[in-house]
Amino acid sequence: MQALAMAKVRARRRIIDSSSEATTRTPAARTIDDYDQWDTVCDTTTIPRMVDRDLNFHQSRNKMNIHNLNSNRYLWRLQLKDWFHTLLRLHAGVSVSVLLCLWTIIVAVFAALYWYEDNVHYQIVDCGLGITDTESISFSGAFAFSLETATTVGYGLPGTSTSFFQQGCSVIQVTIYFEMIWSMMFNAFLFSFFFSLLSKSEFRSTQIIFTDKLLVNVEGNEAYARLQCYDIDSCHPLVEAHARMYFLDHMLKMHPLRLMDPNDDLGGVLYPSVPADILHHIDHHSALWPPKLKPPFVESSHGMVLRSIDSYTGNRDDIICPVCGESYGTVARWKKHVEYSSMIEANEGYPPEKSHCGVVMPPETEAITLEDLQQHIERTCSEIIVVVEAIDPQLSGSFQSLQSYKGKDIVFGKDFEKCVSIGQDRGRNVFHVDMHRFHSTTTTCNTMKHVFSSIRSSSRTSNVGVEREDLLDTNHHDEGRHGNEQQHDDCEELLENGGEHPVRWSYDTFRRNWDDSIV
Repeated sequence: MQALAMAKVRARRRIIDSSSEATTRTPAARTIDDYDQWDTVCDTTTIPRMVDRDLNFHQSRNKMNIHNLNSNRYLWRLQLKDWFHTLLRLHAGVSVSVLLCLWTIIVAVFAALYWYEDNVHYQIVDCGLGITDTESISFSGAFAFSLETATTVGYGLPGTSTSFFQQGCSVIQVTIYFEMIWSMMFNAFLFSFFFSLLSKSEFRSTQIIFTDKLLVNVEGNEAYARLQCYDIDSCHPLVEAHARMYFLDHMLKMHPLRLMDPNDDLGGVLYPSVPADILHHIDHHSALWPPKLKPPFVESSHGMVLRSIDSYTGNRDDIICPVCGESYGTVARWKKHVEYSSMIEANEGYPPEKSHCGVVMPPETEAITLEDLQQHIERTCSEIIVVVEAIDPQLSGSFQSLQSYKGKDIVFGKDFEKCVSIGQDRGRNVFHVDMHRFHSTTTTCNTMKHVFSSIRSSSRTSNVGVEREDLLDTNHHDEGRHGNEQQHDDCEELLENGGEHPVRWSYDTFRRNWDDSIV
Protein backbone atom coordinates (compact mmCIF):
# COMPACT_ATOMS: atom_id res chain seq x y z
CA MET A 1 0.00 0.00 0.00
CA GLN A 2 2.86 2.38 0.79
CA ALA A 3 4.48 1.69 -2.60
CA LEU A 4 1.17 2.34 -4.35
CA ALA A 5 0.76 5.66 -2.53
CA MET A 6 4.30 6.71 -3.48
CA ALA A 7 3.61 5.80 -7.12
CA LYS A 8 0.48 7.99 -7.09
CA VAL A 9 2.48 10.90 -5.65
CA ARG A 10 5.18 10.56 -8.32
CA ALA A 11 2.57 10.33 -11.09
CA ARG A 12 0.85 13.44 -9.82
CA ARG A 13 4.12 15.34 -9.71
CA ARG A 14 4.83 14.37 -13.32
CA ILE A 15 1.40 15.63 -14.39
CA ILE A 16 1.90 18.93 -12.58
CA ASP A 17 5.41 19.39 -13.97
CA SER A 18 4.28 18.69 -17.53
CA SER A 19 1.36 21.10 -17.23
CA SER A 20 3.61 23.83 -15.83
CA GLU A 21 5.98 23.48 -18.79
CA ALA A 22 3.21 23.49 -21.39
CA THR A 23 1.27 26.40 -19.91
CA THR A 24 2.26 29.96 -19.13
CA ARG A 25 1.64 30.59 -15.45
CA THR A 26 1.69 33.71 -13.32
CA PRO A 27 4.72 34.38 -11.08
CA ALA A 28 2.59 33.83 -7.98
CA ALA A 29 1.34 30.46 -9.22
CA ARG A 30 4.77 29.40 -10.46
CA THR A 31 6.06 29.07 -6.89
CA ILE A 32 3.38 26.51 -6.00
CA ASP A 33 3.84 23.15 -7.68
CA ASP A 34 1.16 21.22 -5.85
CA TYR A 35 -2.45 22.36 -5.60
CA ASP A 36 -2.77 20.97 -2.08
CA GLN A 37 -0.32 23.62 -0.90
CA TRP A 38 -2.94 26.32 -1.51
CA ASP A 39 -4.43 25.26 1.83
CA THR A 40 -1.34 26.58 3.58
CA VAL A 41 -1.11 29.92 1.75
CA CYS A 42 -1.83 32.73 4.22
CA ASP A 43 -0.06 35.68 2.66
CA THR A 44 -2.96 37.54 1.09
CA THR A 45 -0.63 40.10 -0.50
CA THR A 46 0.57 37.55 -3.08
CA ILE A 47 -2.95 36.74 -4.29
CA PRO A 48 -3.92 38.87 -7.33
CA ARG A 49 -7.22 40.65 -7.81
CA MET A 50 -10.07 38.54 -9.06
CA VAL A 51 -11.68 41.71 -10.47
CA ASP A 52 -9.11 44.10 -11.95
CA ARG A 53 -9.60 47.83 -11.59
CA ASP A 54 -8.57 48.71 -15.12
CA LEU A 55 -10.85 51.67 -15.86
CA ASN A 56 -10.72 55.31 -14.89
CA PHE A 57 -11.99 56.55 -11.53
CA HIS A 58 -10.85 53.29 -9.83
CA GLN A 59 -13.52 51.22 -11.61
CA SER A 60 -13.41 47.79 -13.26
CA ARG A 61 -14.31 46.38 -16.67
CA ASN A 62 -16.61 43.89 -14.94
CA LYS A 63 -14.49 40.91 -15.93
CA MET A 64 -13.25 38.14 -13.66
CA ASN A 65 -9.51 37.51 -13.69
CA ILE A 66 -9.95 33.73 -13.99
CA HIS A 67 -8.34 31.50 -16.63
CA ASN A 68 -8.88 27.79 -17.26
CA LEU A 69 -5.79 25.65 -16.79
CA ASN A 70 -5.25 22.43 -18.74
CA SER A 71 -8.18 23.06 -21.07
CA ASN A 72 -8.77 20.16 -23.45
CA ARG A 73 -10.84 19.61 -26.56
CA TYR A 74 -13.89 18.63 -24.52
CA LEU A 75 -14.10 22.10 -22.98
CA TRP A 76 -13.75 23.66 -26.43
CA ARG A 77 -16.63 21.51 -27.62
CA LEU A 78 -18.80 22.92 -24.82
CA GLN A 79 -17.95 26.46 -25.91
CA LEU A 80 -18.62 25.66 -29.56
CA LYS A 81 -22.13 24.55 -28.64
CA ASP A 82 -22.72 28.18 -27.66
CA TRP A 83 -20.76 29.64 -30.59
CA PHE A 84 -23.03 32.69 -30.99
CA HIS A 85 -22.42 34.05 -27.49
CA THR A 86 -18.76 33.05 -27.76
CA LEU A 87 -18.52 35.18 -30.89
CA LEU A 88 -20.31 38.05 -29.15
CA ARG A 89 -17.76 37.91 -26.30
CA LEU A 90 -14.93 38.68 -28.72
CA HIS A 91 -13.80 42.23 -29.34
CA ALA A 92 -15.95 43.96 -31.96
CA GLY A 93 -13.00 44.40 -34.33
CA VAL A 94 -12.05 40.74 -34.05
CA SER A 95 -15.59 39.40 -34.52
CA VAL A 96 -16.29 41.67 -37.53
CA SER A 97 -12.98 40.69 -39.13
CA VAL A 98 -13.77 37.00 -38.65
CA LEU A 99 -17.20 37.39 -40.25
CA LEU A 100 -15.79 39.35 -43.22
CA CYS A 101 -13.13 36.69 -43.77
CA LEU A 102 -15.78 33.97 -43.63
CA TRP A 103 -17.96 35.83 -46.12
CA THR A 104 -15.01 36.34 -48.51
CA ILE A 105 -14.04 32.69 -48.29
CA ILE A 106 -17.58 31.58 -49.16
CA VAL A 107 -17.67 33.99 -52.12
CA ALA A 108 -14.34 32.55 -53.32
CA VAL A 109 -15.69 28.99 -52.96
CA PHE A 110 -18.65 29.80 -55.18
CA ALA A 111 -16.28 31.57 -57.63
CA ALA A 112 -14.26 28.36 -57.86
CA LEU A 113 -17.46 26.44 -58.60
CA TYR A 114 -18.38 28.86 -61.40
CA TRP A 115 -14.90 28.63 -62.92
CA TYR A 116 -14.95 24.82 -62.74
CA GLU A 117 -18.42 24.56 -64.30
CA ASP A 118 -17.60 26.91 -67.20
CA ASN A 119 -14.15 25.49 -67.96
CA VAL A 120 -14.75 21.77 -67.44
CA HIS A 121 -18.43 20.92 -67.78
CA TYR A 122 -19.55 23.23 -70.55
CA GLN A 123 -17.57 22.67 -73.74
CA ILE A 124 -20.59 22.81 -76.07
CA VAL A 125 -23.27 24.91 -74.39
CA ASP A 126 -22.46 28.52 -73.69
CA CYS A 127 -24.15 29.62 -70.46
CA GLY A 128 -22.94 33.20 -70.73
CA LEU A 129 -20.21 33.14 -68.08
CA GLY A 130 -17.39 33.82 -70.53
CA ILE A 131 -16.73 37.16 -72.17
CA THR A 132 -17.09 35.60 -75.64
CA ASP A 133 -18.49 32.36 -76.98
CA THR A 134 -15.00 30.89 -77.44
CA GLU A 135 -13.39 32.14 -74.25
CA SER A 136 -14.10 30.56 -70.86
CA ILE A 137 -14.39 32.66 -67.74
CA SER A 138 -11.26 33.33 -65.68
CA PHE A 139 -11.13 32.93 -61.90
CA SER A 140 -11.13 36.71 -61.37
CA GLY A 141 -14.22 36.96 -63.58
CA ALA A 142 -15.83 34.10 -61.67
CA PHE A 143 -15.04 35.86 -58.35
CA ALA A 144 -16.63 39.08 -59.68
CA PHE A 145 -19.72 37.16 -60.78
CA SER A 146 -19.90 35.41 -57.39
CA LEU A 147 -19.57 38.77 -55.63
CA GLU A 148 -22.33 40.18 -57.86
CA THR A 149 -24.61 37.24 -57.02
CA ALA A 150 -23.95 37.41 -53.27
CA THR A 151 -24.68 41.12 -53.08
CA THR A 152 -27.62 40.91 -55.58
CA VAL A 153 -26.30 43.91 -57.51
CA GLY A 154 -27.75 42.67 -60.80
CA TYR A 155 -25.07 43.62 -63.35
CA GLY A 156 -25.95 40.56 -65.47
CA LEU A 157 -23.89 37.66 -66.78
CA PRO A 158 -20.37 38.38 -68.07
CA GLY A 159 -21.27 37.17 -71.62
CA THR A 160 -24.93 37.64 -72.51
CA SER A 161 -27.97 38.30 -70.37
CA THR A 162 -30.08 35.43 -71.78
CA SER A 163 -27.68 32.48 -71.74
CA PHE A 164 -28.51 31.81 -68.11
CA PHE A 165 -31.98 30.63 -69.18
CA GLN A 166 -30.80 28.21 -71.89
CA GLN A 167 -31.15 24.45 -71.68
CA GLY A 168 -28.17 22.58 -70.24
CA CYS A 169 -27.14 25.27 -67.72
CA SER A 170 -28.92 23.68 -64.76
CA VAL A 171 -25.74 23.22 -62.71
CA ILE A 172 -24.93 26.94 -62.88
CA GLN A 173 -28.55 27.78 -62.09
CA VAL A 174 -28.49 25.54 -59.00
CA THR A 175 -25.17 27.03 -57.92
CA ILE A 176 -26.51 30.57 -58.23
CA TYR A 177 -29.62 29.50 -56.31
CA PHE A 178 -27.63 28.16 -53.35
CA GLU A 179 -25.38 31.20 -53.27
CA MET A 180 -28.38 33.51 -53.15
CA ILE A 181 -29.93 31.41 -50.37
CA TRP A 182 -26.67 31.56 -48.43
CA SER A 183 -26.41 35.32 -49.06
CA MET A 184 -29.90 35.98 -47.66
CA MET A 185 -29.25 33.85 -44.58
CA PHE A 186 -25.89 35.47 -43.95
CA ASN A 187 -27.37 38.95 -44.32
CA ALA A 188 -30.05 38.08 -41.78
CA PHE A 189 -27.39 36.71 -39.43
CA LEU A 190 -25.27 39.86 -39.82
CA PHE A 191 -28.27 42.04 -39.01
CA SER A 192 -29.03 40.12 -35.82
CA PHE A 193 -25.36 39.91 -34.89
CA PHE A 194 -24.73 43.64 -35.22
CA PHE A 195 -27.95 44.40 -33.34
CA SER A 196 -26.87 42.10 -30.50
CA LEU A 197 -23.38 43.58 -30.58
CA LEU A 198 -24.56 47.17 -30.39
CA SER A 199 -27.38 46.56 -27.93
CA LYS A 200 -25.38 44.65 -25.32
CA SER A 201 -26.37 46.07 -21.95
CA GLU A 202 -22.94 45.21 -20.55
CA PHE A 203 -21.68 48.61 -21.67
CA ARG A 204 -24.32 50.20 -19.42
CA SER A 205 -22.53 48.71 -16.43
CA THR A 206 -19.60 51.13 -16.82
CA GLN A 207 -21.89 53.93 -15.65
CA ILE A 208 -22.31 52.30 -12.22
CA ILE A 209 -19.42 53.60 -10.14
CA PHE A 210 -18.25 52.49 -6.69
CA THR A 211 -16.23 54.21 -4.01
CA ASP A 212 -12.51 53.55 -4.07
CA LYS A 213 -12.47 52.41 -0.42
CA LEU A 214 -14.44 49.96 1.67
CA LEU A 215 -14.94 51.31 5.19
CA VAL A 216 -14.99 49.12 8.29
CA ASN A 217 -16.20 50.70 11.54
CA VAL A 218 -17.45 49.75 14.98
CA GLU A 219 -20.43 51.45 16.67
CA GLY A 220 -20.75 50.29 20.27
CA ASN A 221 -20.51 46.52 19.95
CA GLU A 222 -21.77 46.47 16.36
CA ALA A 223 -19.42 46.38 13.38
CA TYR A 224 -20.14 46.98 9.74
CA ALA A 225 -18.47 47.20 6.32
CA ARG A 226 -19.78 49.94 4.06
CA LEU A 227 -19.33 51.35 0.56
CA GLN A 228 -21.30 53.53 -1.83
CA CYS A 229 -22.38 53.11 -5.44
CA TYR A 230 -23.86 55.64 -7.84
CA ASP A 231 -25.35 55.62 -11.34
CA ILE A 232 -23.81 58.58 -13.18
CA ASP A 233 -26.69 58.41 -15.69
CA SER A 234 -29.04 59.26 -12.84
CA CYS A 235 -31.58 61.03 -15.05
CA HIS A 236 -32.63 57.64 -16.46
CA PRO A 237 -33.12 55.33 -13.44
CA LEU A 238 -32.38 51.64 -13.69
CA VAL A 239 -34.97 48.93 -13.18
CA GLU A 240 -34.76 46.43 -10.28
CA ALA A 241 -31.23 47.29 -9.19
CA HIS A 242 -30.02 45.05 -6.37
CA ALA A 243 -26.68 44.35 -4.70
CA ARG A 244 -24.69 41.39 -3.41
CA MET A 245 -21.35 41.06 -1.62
CA TYR A 246 -18.80 38.22 -1.49
CA PHE A 247 -15.69 37.52 0.54
CA LEU A 248 -12.72 35.65 -0.96
CA ASP A 249 -10.56 34.23 1.83
CA HIS A 250 -6.90 33.23 1.78
CA MET A 251 -7.95 29.65 0.95
CA LEU A 252 -9.45 30.98 -2.31
CA LYS A 253 -12.95 30.08 -1.13
CA MET A 254 -15.83 32.44 -1.81
CA HIS A 255 -18.23 33.31 1.04
CA PRO A 256 -21.44 35.33 0.62
CA LEU A 257 -21.82 38.31 2.94
CA ARG A 258 -25.39 39.13 3.97
CA LEU A 259 -26.48 42.73 3.47
CA MET A 260 -28.42 44.82 5.95
CA ASP A 261 -28.68 47.91 3.73
CA PRO A 262 -30.18 47.21 1.27
CA ASN A 263 -31.93 44.38 3.08
CA ASP A 264 -31.20 41.17 1.18
CA ASP A 265 -34.31 39.57 2.72
CA LEU A 266 -36.20 41.96 0.43
CA GLY A 267 -33.99 41.20 -2.55
CA GLY A 268 -31.28 43.76 -1.78
CA VAL A 269 -33.06 46.37 -3.91
CA LEU A 270 -31.36 49.76 -4.03
CA TYR A 271 -31.81 53.02 -5.91
CA PRO A 272 -28.44 54.09 -7.34
CA SER A 273 -29.68 57.29 -8.98
CA VAL A 274 -28.39 58.92 -5.79
CA PRO A 275 -25.25 57.67 -3.97
CA ALA A 276 -26.57 54.57 -2.20
CA ASP A 277 -25.05 52.72 0.76
CA ILE A 278 -24.21 49.02 0.55
CA LEU A 279 -23.73 47.87 4.13
CA HIS A 280 -22.79 44.50 5.59
CA HIS A 281 -23.41 44.00 9.30
CA ILE A 282 -20.36 42.17 10.65
CA ASP A 283 -21.91 39.82 13.19
CA HIS A 284 -20.90 36.43 14.60
CA HIS A 285 -22.30 34.72 11.48
CA SER A 286 -20.17 36.81 9.13
CA ALA A 287 -16.94 35.54 7.58
CA LEU A 288 -15.33 38.83 8.68
CA TRP A 289 -16.04 38.18 12.38
CA PRO A 290 -13.14 36.85 14.53
CA PRO A 291 -14.09 33.34 15.71
CA LYS A 292 -12.73 33.94 19.22
CA LEU A 293 -15.47 36.53 19.88
CA LYS A 294 -18.40 34.25 19.05
CA PRO A 295 -21.12 34.45 21.77
CA PRO A 296 -21.90 31.31 23.83
CA PHE A 297 -24.79 28.90 23.15
CA VAL A 298 -25.20 30.11 19.57
CA GLU A 299 -26.88 27.51 17.39
CA SER A 300 -24.80 26.28 14.47
CA SER A 301 -25.72 27.70 11.07
CA HIS A 302 -25.53 24.18 9.54
CA GLY A 303 -24.03 25.61 6.37
CA MET A 304 -26.61 28.38 5.99
CA VAL A 305 -25.59 32.04 5.69
CA LEU A 306 -27.42 33.78 8.54
CA ARG A 307 -27.68 37.25 10.07
CA SER A 308 -27.86 38.06 13.78
CA ILE A 309 -30.10 41.05 13.03
CA ASP A 310 -32.87 38.58 12.20
CA SER A 311 -32.72 37.20 15.75
CA TYR A 312 -32.84 40.73 17.21
CA THR A 313 -36.06 41.47 15.35
CA GLY A 314 -37.71 38.14 16.17
CA ASN A 315 -37.55 36.60 12.70
CA ARG A 316 -35.73 33.57 14.08
CA ASP A 317 -33.96 32.40 17.25
CA ASP A 318 -30.21 32.26 17.70
CA ILE A 319 -29.55 31.09 21.28
CA ILE A 320 -30.39 27.57 22.48
CA CYS A 321 -30.93 26.92 26.19
CA PRO A 322 -28.72 23.94 27.17
CA VAL A 323 -31.23 22.78 29.82
CA CYS A 324 -34.67 22.79 28.20
CA GLY A 325 -33.74 23.31 24.54
CA GLU A 326 -35.87 26.44 24.14
CA SER A 327 -34.56 28.97 21.62
CA TYR A 328 -34.25 32.72 22.07
CA GLY A 329 -33.23 35.62 19.89
CA THR A 330 -30.56 37.19 22.10
CA VAL A 331 -28.43 36.29 25.10
CA ALA A 332 -30.32 38.84 27.24
CA ARG A 333 -33.63 37.09 26.56
CA TRP A 334 -32.10 33.72 27.36
CA LYS A 335 -30.75 35.06 30.68
CA LYS A 336 -34.23 36.31 31.63
CA HIS A 337 -35.57 32.87 30.83
CA VAL A 338 -32.96 31.22 33.06
CA GLU A 339 -33.63 33.62 35.93
CA TYR A 340 -37.38 33.12 35.79
CA SER A 341 -37.18 29.33 35.34
CA SER A 342 -34.66 29.07 38.22
CA MET A 343 -37.06 30.89 40.54
CA ILE A 344 -39.96 28.59 39.61
CA GLU A 345 -37.92 25.40 39.77
CA ALA A 346 -36.36 26.34 43.13
CA ASN A 347 -39.84 26.70 44.66
CA GLU A 348 -40.83 23.34 43.17
CA GLY A 349 -37.75 21.61 44.56
CA TYR A 350 -36.12 20.54 41.29
CA PRO A 351 -32.56 19.21 41.62
CA PRO A 352 -30.03 21.86 40.53
CA GLU A 353 -28.05 19.47 38.34
CA LYS A 354 -31.12 18.84 36.16
CA SER A 355 -32.76 22.24 36.15
CA HIS A 356 -32.07 25.88 35.40
CA CYS A 357 -30.95 26.37 39.00
CA GLY A 358 -27.61 24.79 38.17
CA VAL A 359 -26.92 26.89 35.08
CA VAL A 360 -23.72 28.90 35.37
CA MET A 361 -23.97 32.09 33.39
CA PRO A 362 -21.16 32.43 30.85
CA PRO A 363 -18.86 35.43 31.15
CA GLU A 364 -19.64 38.47 29.09
CA THR A 365 -18.10 38.29 25.64
CA GLU A 366 -15.49 40.84 24.80
CA ALA A 367 -16.66 43.88 22.88
CA ILE A 368 -15.33 43.80 19.35
CA THR A 369 -12.77 46.44 18.44
CA LEU A 370 -11.36 47.81 15.24
CA GLU A 371 -8.03 46.17 16.07
CA ASP A 372 -9.69 42.73 16.27
CA LEU A 373 -11.39 43.25 12.94
CA GLN A 374 -8.28 44.63 11.28
CA GLN A 375 -6.11 41.73 12.40
CA HIS A 376 -8.65 39.13 11.32
CA ILE A 377 -9.35 40.76 7.93
CA GLU A 378 -5.68 41.30 7.13
CA ARG A 379 -4.93 37.68 8.00
CA THR A 380 -7.82 35.98 6.18
CA CYS A 381 -9.22 38.39 3.58
CA SER A 382 -7.93 38.16 0.03
CA GLU A 383 -10.62 40.22 -1.65
CA ILE A 384 -14.17 41.52 -1.20
CA ILE A 385 -16.25 41.62 -4.38
CA VAL A 386 -19.41 43.69 -4.74
CA VAL A 387 -21.98 42.92 -7.46
CA VAL A 388 -24.74 45.29 -8.55
CA GLU A 389 -27.26 43.87 -11.00
CA ALA A 390 -29.88 45.91 -12.83
CA ILE A 391 -32.00 46.11 -15.98
CA ASP A 392 -31.47 48.76 -18.63
CA PRO A 393 -34.89 50.37 -19.31
CA GLN A 394 -34.03 51.25 -22.92
CA LEU A 395 -33.31 47.74 -24.20
CA SER A 396 -34.60 45.68 -21.23
CA GLY A 397 -31.23 43.95 -20.90
CA SER A 398 -29.75 42.76 -17.61
CA PHE A 399 -26.17 43.59 -16.68
CA GLN A 400 -23.75 43.30 -13.77
CA SER A 401 -21.35 45.86 -12.40
CA LEU A 402 -18.43 44.56 -10.30
CA GLN A 403 -16.03 46.18 -7.88
CA SER A 404 -13.05 44.73 -6.03
CA TYR A 405 -11.57 45.62 -2.63
CA LYS A 406 -8.18 44.25 -1.59
CA GLY A 407 -6.47 44.83 1.74
CA LYS A 408 -5.08 48.21 0.68
CA ASP A 409 -8.59 49.32 -0.33
CA ILE A 410 -10.10 48.64 3.13
CA VAL A 411 -10.03 51.60 5.54
CA PHE A 412 -10.77 51.25 9.26
CA GLY A 413 -12.36 53.89 11.47
CA LYS A 414 -13.38 56.42 8.83
CA ASP A 415 -16.53 57.57 7.08
CA PHE A 416 -17.42 58.95 3.67
CA GLU A 417 -17.76 62.66 3.17
CA LYS A 418 -21.14 63.98 2.18
CA CYS A 419 -21.16 64.39 -1.59
CA VAL A 420 -24.84 65.26 -2.17
CA SER A 421 -25.93 68.89 -1.81
CA ILE A 422 -28.48 71.37 -3.15
CA GLY A 423 -27.33 74.07 -5.54
CA GLN A 424 -28.51 76.46 -8.22
CA ASP A 425 -28.84 75.62 -11.91
CA ARG A 426 -30.45 78.14 -14.26
CA GLY A 427 -32.23 79.88 -11.44
CA ARG A 428 -33.73 76.80 -9.75
CA ASN A 429 -32.71 74.51 -6.94
CA VAL A 430 -31.30 71.15 -8.02
CA PHE A 431 -29.43 68.27 -6.41
CA HIS A 432 -25.69 68.13 -6.98
CA VAL A 433 -23.39 65.11 -6.59
CA ASP A 434 -19.80 66.25 -6.11
CA MET A 435 -17.63 63.63 -7.82
CA HIS A 436 -14.48 65.14 -6.29
CA ARG A 437 -15.81 64.16 -2.84
CA PHE A 438 -17.27 60.80 -3.87
CA HIS A 439 -14.13 58.88 -2.84
CA SER A 440 -13.18 61.21 0.05
CA THR A 441 -13.25 59.96 3.63
CA THR A 442 -13.32 61.68 7.01
CA THR A 443 -12.55 60.61 10.56
CA THR A 444 -16.11 61.30 11.75
CA CYS A 445 -18.00 58.00 12.01
CA ASN A 446 -21.57 58.82 13.05
CA THR A 447 -23.47 58.13 9.83
CA MET A 448 -24.73 54.70 10.89
CA LYS A 449 -25.10 55.45 14.59
CA HIS A 450 -28.91 55.62 14.39
CA VAL A 451 -29.06 52.21 12.74
CA PHE A 452 -27.07 50.35 15.38
CA SER A 453 -28.60 52.27 18.27
CA SER A 454 -31.91 50.90 17.01
CA ILE A 455 -30.44 47.41 17.12
CA ARG A 456 -29.27 47.90 20.68
CA SER A 457 -32.61 49.36 21.71
CA SER A 458 -34.43 46.37 20.19
CA SER A 459 -32.40 44.06 22.41
CA ARG A 460 -33.12 46.31 25.41
CA THR A 461 -36.85 46.03 24.86
CA SER A 462 -36.63 42.47 26.19
CA ASN A 463 -35.85 44.03 29.59
CA VAL A 464 -38.91 46.32 29.56
CA GLY A 465 -40.86 45.86 32.74
CA VAL A 466 -37.90 45.03 35.01
CA GLU A 467 -36.20 48.43 35.30
CA ARG A 468 -38.88 49.63 37.74
CA GLU A 469 -39.27 46.61 39.98
CA ASP A 470 -39.77 48.94 42.93
CA LEU A 471 -43.33 49.60 41.68
CA LEU A 472 -44.16 45.92 41.70
CA ASP A 473 -43.08 45.04 45.26
CA THR A 474 -44.83 42.48 47.41
CA ASN A 475 -46.52 45.11 49.63
CA HIS A 476 -49.30 45.43 47.05
CA HIS A 477 -50.28 41.75 47.24
CA ASP A 478 -52.82 40.35 49.60
CA GLU A 479 -52.39 36.62 50.17
CA GLY A 480 -56.13 36.17 50.79
CA ARG A 481 -57.16 37.37 47.35
CA HIS A 482 -56.53 35.56 44.09
CA GLY A 483 -56.85 35.71 40.28
CA ASN A 484 -58.05 38.66 38.27
CA GLU A 485 -59.48 40.44 41.32
CA GLN A 486 -56.04 40.58 42.96
CA GLN A 487 -54.42 41.88 39.76
CA HIS A 488 -57.12 44.54 39.35
CA ASP A 489 -56.62 45.78 42.91
CA ASP A 490 -52.83 45.91 42.45
CA CYS A 491 -53.21 48.07 39.33
CA GLU A 492 -55.68 50.36 41.08
CA GLU A 493 -53.29 50.78 44.02
CA LEU A 494 -50.40 51.62 41.67
CA LEU A 495 -52.46 54.27 39.92
CA GLU A 496 -53.67 55.79 43.20
CA ASN A 497 -50.07 56.10 44.44
CA GLY A 498 -48.96 57.89 41.26
CA GLY A 499 -47.60 54.82 39.50
CA GLU A 500 -48.26 53.73 35.93
CA HIS A 501 -50.38 50.91 34.64
CA PRO A 502 -48.01 47.98 33.92
CA VAL A 503 -49.16 47.47 30.34
CA ARG A 504 -49.28 51.18 29.60
CA TRP A 505 -45.88 51.68 31.24
CA SER A 506 -44.28 48.98 29.11
CA TYR A 507 -45.60 50.57 25.93
CA ASP A 508 -44.56 54.10 27.02
CA THR A 509 -41.08 52.88 27.97
CA PHE A 510 -40.76 51.21 24.59
CA ARG A 511 -41.77 54.45 22.86
CA ARG A 512 -39.21 56.45 24.87
CA ASN A 513 -36.42 53.99 24.09
CA TRP A 514 -37.36 54.04 20.40
CA ASP A 515 -37.48 57.87 20.27
CA ASP A 516 -34.09 58.09 22.01
CA SER A 517 -32.58 55.68 19.47
CA ILE A 518 -33.94 57.72 16.55
CA VAL A 519 -32.59 60.97 18.00
